[in-house]
Amino acid sequence: MNREKLNQILLIDDDEPVNFLHEMIIKSSKLTDAKIEIKMLAQQGLEFLKSQSEDGPLLIFLDINMPRMNGWEFLDEFESLPSELVDNTIVVMLTTSLNPDDKSRGEKHPTVKKFMTKPLTKDGFQTVLEEFFPY
Repeated sequence: MNREKLNQILLIDDDEPVNFLHEMIIKSSKLTDAKIEIKMLAQQGLEFLKSQSEDGPLLIFLDINMPRMNGWEFLDEFESLPSELVDNTIVVMLTTSLNPDDKSRGEKHPTVKKFMTKPLTKDGFQTVLEEFFPY
């Protein structure tokens, strides 16, 4: 995965106040000028991704527990998208789930690059950038 710059961040979470908080944390961090896209449902996130070019969102913060389609179901669908998009996207599970099975599953899932607890913090966001987008 050779990236010079983070182009886009996709927040997928059904909790509007959490999305607002995460957007403010990302913007106020001034660590990136990437465009931020917010989707309240996993299906909306997939539809958005399908409409993008192969260099679409490069960083996805994904919740697990959502109505209709949860984060795990999103990942199953996401993996069927064009490989150029999947291979150039970092997926971070960002959740309040206290279920140890979720954490274990996330850490073992090949598409999930990091598993973090909500809410996202400036330090947590900076850690993700340093780990996956060191430019």
